[in-house]
Amino acid sequence: MDALHEGWRQAVEAARGGAVYRALADAIAADIAAGRLAPGAALPPQRRLAWGLGVAIATVTRAYDELSARGLVTAEVGRGTRVGRRRRADDGVIAPREAARPRRRRETSAEAEDETALIDLSLAQPADPAAAAALSRTLAALAAAPQAAELLAYQPARGAARHRAAGAAWLGRAGWSPDPARVTVTAGAQHALVVALAAIAAPGEAVAVEGLANPSILAAARFRGIRLKPLPIDAEGADPAALDRLAAEDGRLRGAILSPSLHNPTGASMGPARRADLAHVIARRGLFLIEDDVHAPLAPPAALPAPVAALCPDQVLLVGSPSKVLGPGLRVGWLAAPAALDDRIAAALWASAWMAPPLGAEIVTRWIDDGTAETLATAARAANLRRRTLLDQRLPGLDLTLAPACAHAWIGLGPDRGHDRVWDPDRFAEAAEAAGVRVAPARAFTVPPVPVPAAARLSLAAAPDDAVFLKALDRLARLLDPRAAPSSLRPIA
Repeated sequence: MDALHEGWRQAVEAARGGAVYRALADAIAADIAAGRLAPGAALPPQRRLAWGLGVAIATVTRAYDELSARGLVTAEVGRGTRVGRRRRADDGVIAPREAARPRRRRETSAEAEDETALIDLSLAQPADPAAAAALSRTLAALAAAPQAAELLAYQPARGAARHRAAGAAWLGRAGWSPDPARVTVTAGAQHALVVALAAIAAPGEAVAVEGLANPSILAAARFRGIRLKPLPIDAEGADPAALDRLAAEDGRLRGAILSPSLHNPTGASMGPARRADLAHVIARRGLFLIEDDVHAPLAPPAALPAPVAALCPDQVLLVGSPSKVLGPGLRVGWLAAPAALDDRIAAALWASAWMAPPLGAEIVTRWIDDGTAETLATAARAANLRRRTLLDQRLPGLDLTLAPACAHAWIGLGPDRGHDRVWDPDRFAEAAEAAGVRVAPARAFTVPPVPVPAAARLSLAAAPDDAVFLKALDRLARLLDPRAAPSSLRPIA
């Protein structure tokens, strides 16, 4: 055993009779902090390390899980457990940012600029010119409206009555809609998530989530200091039986935050029976459910069952937003929640934003009332389906998405066509950006200690038109071409 492992053995021996796994995790963490274990370094296989230290395999497994929960190591398919890269403040955040463009040989024409411009497919956002035209018309109408000055004033804490009614209409589905009195207008879905988490859990308490989850959920939980407990997912999303077992094991579990409709990133949707099972677990265990319904408007009409909130409204906080079809810049969202949480929601709302911006809420309300919102939603659905067809043509066999209605595609990165190796998702994202396309790597969606899959998410909606989207796909196709030079492929062994 080398000097590094000898230090781990000494830590284990000193902790005999106590929390041996934590002592081992602390010793490894100290070596990572001191630079004795560099980012990317492989930790020993669990069985081999257990034998060398004279401990049970379960002890090493628990130590590795502890390191993963601290964000120090990652377990990845085909790579084992490795030291993670050093965390930045914006880790896991998928948002617009400046980036260097690929190096160009010459800068002599607009065509050359266009050919090398970075295409950002990391953000699931619509880019329909019709929305901009509708905004211009609505702003002109607002300028002439006698009540325009009211939009500059403080609003009721939970939003104006007509804005809440519009939110109830938007959240409704399959013959159900929430009582407008139970709806709060928020400054977007992310704000609604933070407010909802503040209402159901205190820092240090636990909330269950899908093992692959919306990065916005993960960011909100980190911000609130909430511990996340990953649940296994399948073709219908999270497993209610696993949530039931977790609630029985962890007395500090306050609830779950799940996406039963067009789950981000896999596209899974719960059927009626799975939703009923989930509602039963929530009710029986006395949990709260934060139901992320943001992607649901992208599904064709009548394609999805009613939200879980329709089955147990006294324990479900339903989060919705028009951002995936109308545009995220309006910063409008809604939170339909039980009356028992009114005081907590009001406190979180006042502390975080005081109120939602009334101008955006008024625009969205007018669009819902006059049919503009549904027209744009219909166009968004058609565009997503059309671009998924283009994706299948340019990158056949890579799309793993479980529902075609999503505004994004979850693509598999290994084994690549013609290769018996898999891509490291972070390296793929770096190589894709160097090739002129920004994607969202699987790490941004993965909840420790779940292994990071060899996958990435592409937005189908973000490109301004099909021609730009095809250009991005062609760049990715060249990157994934098995005939490309190994140095440009950069797969992992």
